[in-house]
Amino acid sequence: NVTMERVNVRPTALRQMRCQWDARVHRFGPKPPPPSNRLLCGLIGAGSFFKYAYLPALNRKHSPISISGVLTRSGRTAGQAQQALRFAARNFDSIEAIRKSGATSVLILSPNHLHFDLARKALEAGLNVFCEKPLANNVAGALALKTLANKAGRVLIVDFNQRFLDRNRVLKQVITENRIGKIESVQAFHNQDLTGQMQDIKKLRKDKLSAWQVGEED
Repeated sequence: NVTMERVNVRPTALRQMRCQWDARVHRFGPKPPPPSNRLLCGLIGAGSFFKYAYLPALNRKHSPISISGVLTRSGRTAGQAQQALRFAARNFDSIEAIRKSGATSVLILSPNHLHFDLARKALEAGLNVFCEKPLANNVAGALALKTLANKAGRVLIVDFNQRFLDRNRVLKQVITENRIGKIESVQAFHNQDLTGQMQDIKKLRKDKLSAWQVGEED
């Protein structure tokens, strides 16, 4: 017999709605400078994952982190991020500019293949690094960054936050206590962006409706 445990987790869709609302609220009006009692971080990369996963946390009233500025490959992306953030953020054109701004750390949310070079340059500039996974494309790259961080005396962190989610902690406990017996296979589904899927569903419905109107079969 398997005992199913209920875990209260805020639905992804509600989290996304809150994110969109926060971005709209902070888009208008003058923005105050980041509070002096917060850790100033430069933001590298501000695409859809930033908007979905990071923006709500960074915009919290009592967040310990503030974004001092944004470094992206697109000026439009940087501008959107600056508008959505609670506090005023600059537009950076290099990691060195981030260091000179007074920021002590960076958040790297860029495409995966850029992580290694950006983390290396940030560590060499004397910045602490929080990097989205993967840290590098291979083990050798990750070990090289670890060595560099130790040599520079900087902090290097990779985002493996999923292990701390309630549902995963409960599953780990159930497995550790051997309450479900031997596991033969596992099937899992993780969705982190319902917005795009809802747009795809709308498009699919529209395409099907057009097909029905011209007498085609479903």
